[in-house]
Amino acid sequence: IIVQVGPAILIQEIGNLGAVLIGLPLALLLGVKREAIGMTFSIAREGSLAIINDKFGFDSPETRGVFSIYLFGSVFGAVIFGMTASVLAAFTPLDPLALAMAGGVGSASMMAASSSSLSALYPEMAGEIQSLASASMILSIATGFFMAIFIALPMAERMYGLLTKSRSKRSRATADGEDVRE
Repeated sequence: IIVQVGPAILIQEIGNLGAVLIGLPLALLLGVKREAIGMTFSIAREGSLAIINDKFGFDSPETRGVFSIYLFGSVFGAVIFGMTASVLAAFTPLDPLALAMAGGVGSASMMAASSSSLSALYPEMAGEIQSLASASMILSIATGFFMAIFIALPMAERMYGLLTKSRSKRSRATADGEDVRE
């Protein structure tokens, strides 16, 4: 089964770029500064902490951002993943094996919560659910590390620069009394 769904597991990491595309502008709208880069470039597990610490240093705003999401995910992530998997399995036509793969995003606690919920709902498929969720998690960690370094982090930095530059131009123009409409 793992070999059959292998390509799907490998490309699922592309979905994490949605955090940069949606989460970064939202964080900036909420008033978050450079911490937004660390908060949105990945799911913020151990590998992400190492990447940000290596690039920006331990006392950087980016490191504070990745740590805040790491803590949030550790405290609330497992609960959210477990409930979401149960709700999606009970009320949508999504295949439990697809939901198991979706739960393997690179966090052992989140994967365990979602796959346990699914295994409770589909006990006859528990072994397959656990296998796919675990394989998905391991591949997400491996592919996510490279995705974060080469695509997501540079994308987050560039988007941050573009969004804050345009926002600072607008605020300066407004402060100077200029009409900022184009």
